[in-house]
Amino acid sequence: MRDGDRGAGFAVGFVPQRFSLAGEMRVLDTVAYAAWVNGVAREDCGKAAGTALEMVGLSDNARTRVRALSGGQRQRVGIAAALAHQPRLLVLDEPTAGLDPGQRLRLREVVAAIGATRAVLLSTHLIEDISHLCDRVGVLAGGRLVFDGTERELTALIDDTDATAAASAGSRFERAYDALITGLGAARD
Repeated sequence: MRDGDRGAGFAVGFVPQRFSLAGEMRVLDTVAYAAWVNGVAREDCGKAAGTALEMVGLSDNARTRVRALSGGQRQRVGIAAALAHQPRLLVLDEPTAGLDPGQRLRLREVVAAIGATRAVLLSTHLIEDISHLCDRVGVLAGGRLVFDGTERELTALIDDTDATAAASAGSRFERAYDALITGLGAARD
């Protein structure tokens, strides 16, 4: 990579479901380090980290040590780290898993705001996250895409399968989802 291209060639930012952060590091340093690892020139890392922290609403915590943050704040630090190099696509794996309802709501607001400026690919099993964040929904089963459409179209399919799913264990949604996956998977065979 040429020096003038540092940071510009990385198209993807990724936040796994489980990740660890160095608790003794300050938030700004953590995100600046992620920027550097992803190709941002050393002299630009602090500014890139500040911009990313602003995007996730953590500018006021820039000097805070990571160990002092709540779970939701740590999740937002992870997202800021994934954004610091300005990727065109942000991939989030179960970003609200383990968060309390207030933290989940705040994180959804952050992800929605990010989605206004770049593509976000969200992997989740929470229908609430899908309803609040997704324009399009893809359902994978057995390594194959078995549904591609809107949340409304998915909900209609789930509602249609609810009667056949009544004998299964789990919530209404889980039963309907299981029936949907089974039905869509069989239809593609």
